[in-house]
Amino acid sequence: MIAENFNGPITLASPSGTPGGILTRNAVGGIATFPDLVFPSPGLQSLGASASGLAPASQTFPTRVAGLAALVSPAFIQGAPPENSLRVPHASLLRLDGLRPSATYRYANQFVTDDDAPDSAGAGNMIFATGHTGPFVRSTESPRFLPEDLLVRHGEFTTDADGSHSGWFVTEPTGNLRFTPGNTLRARLLLNDGDGGDVPFHILTAAPATRVLAFGSGPADGSALHGESAAPARDFIVLYADPDGLTPPLAATPVEDSGAVPDPSYAAFYRDEVAGRPGRFGSILPNLLPAGVRRFEHRDRLSGQVLSVFTAPEGHDLSTGLATGSQSTGIRFPASNAGFARWQALRFPLAQLSDPAHGGPAGDPDADGFDNTLEYVLGGDPAAADPAIAPQLDASGPHLVFSFTRRAESAADTIQTFQFGPAPGPWTDLDLAAPDPRIALSPVTDGRQQVTVTLPKAGARRLFARLQITAP
Repeated sequence: MIAENFNGPITLASPSGTPGGILTRNAVGGIATFPDLVFPSPGLQSLGASASGLAPASQTFPTRVAGLAALVSPAFIQGAPPENSLRVPHASLLRLDGLRPSATYRYANQFVTDDDAPDSAGAGNMIFATGHTGPFVRSTESPRFLPEDLLVRHGEFTTDADGSHSGWFVTEPTGNLRFTPGNTLRARLLLNDGDGGDVPFHILTAAPATRVLAFGSGPADGSALHGESAAPARDFIVLYADPDGLTPPLAATPVEDSGAVPDPSYAAFYRDEVAGRPGRFGSILPNLLPAGVRRFEHRDRLSGQVLSVFTAPEGHDLSTGLATGSQSTGIRFPASNAGFARWQALRFPLAQLSDPAHGGPAGDPDADGFDNTLEYVLGGDPAAADPAIAPQLDASGPHLVFSFTRRAESAADTIQTFQFGPAPGPWTDLDLAAPDPRIALSPVTDGRQQVTVTLPKAGARRLFARLQITAP
């Protein structure tokens, strides 16, 4: 309907159902604005307009409902107003739907409380991760959507052909009172219209709750954890209290070197042990976890897909019961969730792993004569002497019977050789991985397997034997 000089009421109607909002508005100079229309469902909509003295007109157009879903939403975030000099970054993997297809949106990520107004911007420093492939960019500015504000006061992403986008949104807690310990927060995204607009058009809030923790030693506080991994820079590490990842994650954090440079407001452990160090990560965990972190995920920066996992179904002792505040515990996320690498990562903190005499394959921290490789194979405890794990030799009968109990998985990543002879060398080798009637292997029970080697004495006056393990 084009009537540039028309002044008066215009009424809208829809054959597909009455939309919500005020349907009659006064036009001035031929223009009437209907700012509060609400359609009952997304999809194609038809509207007809009528006014006294004017011919009716109608138009069909698509409508969309923008939605925000949390794919990874950690249950905890650090906070300590009014200054907050112990900051650590917090990451969420969010999915947006119902947007314009193949459109570029400007965004700002924040956190809000349930008391904030629906159009409140919220609080938190933005670390721009999604929408570009370069280094992350840290901002201390408030959101704004002017073109010159890109990667300063807003980021950008482009939706797919269905009008969707999934990405990581990283927020740094500030000294804002929203980050008061004990508060419940929710992630909020501000978006423009996807068509070059310079003001917020969509304001979306994620459903999952995130509780604010302060570093401290109390039961309601949190403790620092940092780690090393083989993950590439700018991927993400996600931590869970259950081994299957079925509960809300405890934390999600970028893998360094992310490119986002922290300042002195960050926790010292993060600045010293994490920031800028390839493969490192760090976060805050709730105190007194009864079994520690039992699942670590390495996730891709672009897709969010899980690339590798490290699990501890029986409990992760190094992160169990922590109440150390900002004094961080260092751990390793091993490249393999099996074998010696996993066994080592479950038992030695980073400081000991960096010392070959303590955490290395040849280390013997309990000085019991069994190095860590033997402790791994024989099921020992590297922190406590345990002579009972030693192989047993029975020469009382007509045969020499040599036996030991091993971790069944150790057969896959070590070379185990039984050596024997009339003197302590030279030895005759018997590969325990090769089929041989002299070797008997019991069924595996609780991850353990009995290995028995039987040799006839054949009139030998003396027979020596030993177990040789080649380190992984």
